[in-house]
Amino acid sequence: MSAPKVVLKWNGPKVEAKLRRALNKGAMAAARLYRRELVRSLQANQGSYIDKIHSAPGQIPYHITGKYSKSIKVTKHDTKHIIKVKIHITAPKQKVIGKWLEYGTPGGKIAARPHWRVIYSRYKKKMQTTLKVVAKSNLGDDVHVEVI
Repeated sequence: MSAPKVVLKWNGPKVEAKLRRALNKGAMAAARLYRRELVRSLQANQGSYIDKIHSAPGQIPYHITGKYSKSIKVTKHDTKHIIKVKIHITAPKQKVIGKWLEYGTPGGKIAARPHWRVIYSRYKKKMQTTLKVVAKSNLGDDVHVEVI
């Protein structure tokens, strides 16, 4: 009597590709949520360039020209082991302004008007939930998704 044959078909690469696609979709959805809320917070605070009405130190910056909020973009960088979603400022001049607004200038001439960190802490749980829900909806019930 011979031993029964057992055939195991490994679908690791297929499963990994499906997992990567699902996590990419979830990460992008969370990043778009963060960007949307970041821009919305800036646009909600109207200032005036002509009247020199600017936000006070510690407040979310006022929306004056719209160049800064329009320059905030979401991009994706996907390597073999890392899925990285980057929310960044595209215009070089706006990058400097964004850094000054968030942290203030060296020497303190312009005081910080933090908004990236404020919006992140305000929406962190919602972004985690978004990532989890979108990833899970693309994976089905076979995989447990936990966002830490």
